[in-house]
Amino acid sequence: DWQKLGGGQGEDQIDMVGAFVPKDVVDGLIEVLQEGGFSVAAVEFSTLSIVRAATWSKLAKPEVPNLFVELVPEGLNFFVSHLGGLYFHHFISWGNFEDGSKTISIEKFREQIADEIRKITNFYSSNFKTGEVKNLFVIGSNYVSEITKIINENFPGITVTTADQNKLNPAIGAALRGRIPRSEDLNISLADLSAIEIFNKGEIANFTSIWRNILFAIFGFMLFVFLSSALMLQKLGGQVLAEDPFKQSAEMSAELLTLQDRAMEFNNLVPLIGSLRSESA
Repeated sequence: DWQKLGGGQGEDQIDMVGAFVPKDVVDGLIEVLQEGGFSVAAVEFSTLSIVRAATWSKLAKPEVPNLFVELVPEGLNFFVSHLGGLYFHHFISWGNFEDGSKTISIEKFREQIADEIRKITNFYSSNFKTGEVKNLFVIGSNYVSEITKIINENFPGITVTTADQNKLNPAIGAALRGRIPRSEDLNISLADLSAIEIFNKGEIANFTSIWRNILFAIFGFMLFVFLSSALMLQKLGGQVLAEDPFKQSAEMSAELLTLQDRAMEFNNLVPLIGSLRSESA
């Protein structure tokens, strides 16, 4: 992925930084996080987060370049901030300082650190004639004083500052990125989808989920109304049958049969009376 840093060296140029990583590595990490119930918004290098935290805390001024040396268990990270963003990242493992017997030589350690800082500062100065690296921050818990001494001895024109890891670390930078609205996050993300694409995908999923729940609620309410109506009608029918006066006692049933017999008898007599009247006339 890539992101824009700011104004370029001319009207037709822009500064941008790119980042690359093996796809399998990122996919494996995302899969583990998703299995743990997390939703991954973005994936970025730790140095991107540190530069963001340093700029936010005003430890590093965005208008001037800053060189960071971070001590990690695997080795040393060298990176430069430019226009408030990460411009350059370089990693050296502890194996580069070994003398062949799997031990680190003090002299080789001093020489290589000085050589790496010299190469990085020269590279930046040759690409940006108007800016030179004058500020350097050392981040770590071990060998900080030794590295600070090496830099002061070899680069008297650079101001060295020891950064507190409790105030400057990748977790703080990642948390600061989390405060950026997802729809406005244009920073590097090494996931398959950018932060904005993940946001849009999440919005679509939320929209679909909301309407699905609304439809389920409507259908559930209609089903409840139908079932309630059926139960009420069934109960009403039972009450009507229970209140039928012709089925309340055996006497009423017998009276009903008597009335039915008299009605049939009356119906039979009506035509007979009619014939008698015609004969008498």
